[in-house]
Amino acid sequence: MVSVFSVDDPVFNDEIMGLIVFKAGLQDPNHKLSSWNEDDYTPCNWEGVKCDSSNNRVISIVLDGFSLSGHIDRGLLRLQFLQTLSLSGNNFTGFINPDFPKLGNLQVVDFSHNNLKGSIPEGFFQQCGSLKTVNFAKNNLTVVEFPRILVVA
Repeated sequence: MVSVFSVDDPVFNDEIMGLIVFKAGLQDPNHKLSSWNEDDYTPCNWEGVKCDSSNNRVISIVLDGFSLSGHIDRGLLRLQFLQTLSLSGNNFTGFINPDFPKLGNLQVVDFSHNNLKGSIPEGFFQQCGSLKTVNFAKNNLTVVEFPRILVVA
């Protein structure tokens, strides 16, 4: 099966812009994200990005231990098919965006071992109904009350 990317596809272009906006707010001293280029219309080939083979939508971003710093930017909110967001072991700062629960397909979130602060947005776990795994360990986050159905390991 041959995958065809259309630069005229507004959702696909929105995903590329979301990734580029996210990257623009980061410091990447080891140039791990050098493949993230707005002129490349195939983000599925970008470092740390995985796409669904049936529709070429971004479903996973895994940037663990990339020595990145900056904020977890709103650009990621454009990735409406995102299932996994793993940014562990970097130096992300700031707050967790209260709009992350709008990513309705999100199943895995790992922001562990960063320097995030504040509290986990109210209703985060209830609104992200598809969440299966969450890791916020080793940050400066305020403890929140977890829903009863959530198992914390």
